[in-house]
Amino acid sequence: GDLDVRGNNTTITGAGAATTIIQQTQLNDRVLEVNPDLLANFNFSISDVTITGGKETTAVGGGGIISGSIGNTMSVTNCILSGNSATGLGTLGGGGISHEGGSLTITGTTFSNNSTSGSGGGLGYSAGDPLIRTPSTGTLSISGSTFSGNSAAGGNGGGADLFNFNLGTGTYAINSSTFSNNTAPNGRGGAIIVESGPLAVTTSALTGNSAGISGGAINSNSSTSVTFSRLVGNTVPNPLNGLTLF
Repeated sequence: GDLDVRGNNTTITGAGAATTIIQQTQLNDRVLEVNPDLLANFNFSISDVTITGGKETTAVGGGGIISGSIGNTMSVTNCILSGNSATGLGTLGGGGISHEGGSLTITGTTFSNNSTSGSGGGLGYSAGDPLIRTPSTGTLSISGSTFSGNSAAGGNGGGADLFNFNLGTGTYAINSSTFSNNTAPNGRGGAIIVESGPLAVTTSALTGNSAGISGGAINSNSSTSVTFSRLVGNTVPNPLNGLTLF
């Protein structure tokens, strides 16, 4: 099955994502489960590794990696998450990564061709604790990273789904990153859906993303700012619903 990480403060360091590959070869299982016991204040980091082939089918989400709980931190550095999926009726999504509870830092990482039947083709993030312990706060920080060709077939946020649940409070920052050719063909936010915020996007590019309903690049239900960024070629069927932003 999947690889469980049960030791607090575990670090996985590869020799480079091009040569160090963790690939799921069994049917219907994700690649990596971090902190399966949902312990508080659990820390994990992974770098220079490719995560691929995960197929989570029980609607829990996190085809490549599932992680998070109250007070948890995870850092993902110089990794590739590619060809992972999360499916199942009512899936929480996160085809590449699903992180719920605590903080997540993503640096120099590529999310490509991940998919979900729910929301967040590449990434699903919430600061809310799965066991509803409060207060559960967290930050999502994405820098120098690429989200390309990810899909949320039955939900929102082809690249990423950013939300709060279980009384959690999170903030999101994306800088010097690229979201291209991500799709939410039946939903909102081709690149990003902001279900609750705030989100700040700076010095980034959102190009060629598409959504079926609204917000070809970003659909925001909360506070969102986009500065010094490039937004080109994003689409929705009805331009009144925001070819780029809604």
